[in-house]
Amino acid sequence: MIQIDDSYLTFSEETQAIVFYQVVRSHKQIVMNGLSAKMNQVLGKLYATDLIGSFTKDGLLLVYLTEGGRRLLDLSANKYMDQFIQDYATLNWRVLDVPSNPSED
Repeated sequence: MIQIDDSYLTFSEETQAIVFYQVVRSHKQIVMNGLSAKMNQVLGKLYATDLIGSFTKDGLLLVYLTEGGRRLLDLSANKYMDQFIQDYATLNWRVLDVPSNPSED
């Protein structure tokens, strides 16, 4: 799950960027991982453009893919499917991050 830092709602008038966390549940343990600055930036842009949204469940502010996000995904899936398959094969579900692009390193 991806969660938005609770203080974002309290201080939403501030200039500080929204902060996302990854919540990993295994057995009876819950771990909250901070996401990289780049991953937070990507999620922040998706949130600002309403491609992802948030809802509250069990006291957590969780993230979901909006209808607009689903439509955009459907429209562009063919163009990015090969890259998605490559990225998915190397995805570390316990520590989510934006895939590295060798040309940017």
